Amino acid sequence: MAIDNVDRIDIRKLTVESPKPPTAPAFNPETDVSQKDWEKILKYVQKLAKETGENNKFYNAAHYLCPVFPEKRNQLGLDGEKLNDLKNKFVFYSQKDSLGALITASQTKNLFGKRVEELDNLDDLARNFNLDFEDMLRDYAPPNAETIAMFLAHHKVLFPEKVPNFRNHGSTQFFLENEFKMNDPLKRAKFLADLKVAQDPMFPNNFKDENLINAVKGKLGNLTKQGKIIDLIYAYYSLSVLCAKSVYTDEEGLHIIRVQNPQEPGEIPQLPEVKKYAG
Repeated sequence: MAIDNVDRIDIRKLTVESPKPPTAPAFNPETDVSQKDWEKILKYVQKLAKETGENNKFYNAAHYLCPVFPEKRNQLGLDGEKLNDLKNKFVFYSQKDSLGALITASQTKNLFGKRVEELDNLDDLARNFNLDFEDMLRDYAPPNAETIAMFLAHHKVLFPEKVPNFRNHGSTQFFLENEFKMNDPLKRAKFLADLKVAQDPMFPNNFKDENLINAVKGKLGNLTKQGKIIDLIYAYYSLSVLCAKSVYTDEEGLHIIRVQNPQEPGEIPQLPEVKKYAG
């Protein structure tokens, strides 16, 4: 029996479009940082490299740049002279400031990888030093959550397998309370990035706060215009870590695994089954 035209089914209308997955917040330094901005950073770092003294800010800047821009680290001038300078700094701090020694050794590892083992008495630091939450609260009064998080991140870079004595002393509640009070997105992002590197239990490795990430991105232009290059470096570090697929530390330092495609393909829905009838 013939089927009336009005009863015919247009199977094209039965096609179901694949739903678009939500866009995850993403940041890729290779594509999101212009060559012009990189040149400004490089000029700033090269200026720092000429400074002398125990508080040389070059190593701090390079510490954050190396894992964010691993393909450009050879432009930073990380030569034997810089390694020797770090060796001398480590000896200096080892004699009077264990936290200073921790930071110097962590910087050495991010800049020179396995050559951190060339630091004199590094084994003594590894054997005798451990971060303790109660000690940190006592040493930093009033307690500074950002500083403590920074030390945790340095500790994780230098000692990937060593667990700080933080787990049973209320540190999670302390960090949560302090994060809640942070109104500056740049400071909050750096704080959370450091905790992610430290792999603190309060901070899931897949955490992404889209509002915070967008707020930090919105600050980048002004930081560049105002010449606040160290804050720009911190922002790039924070964005890279927070948007990363994962982060981990090993004998070479900190590694940031980028999300190659932030829009992961969703499951393709099945099309309605089309049955054939004998005419």
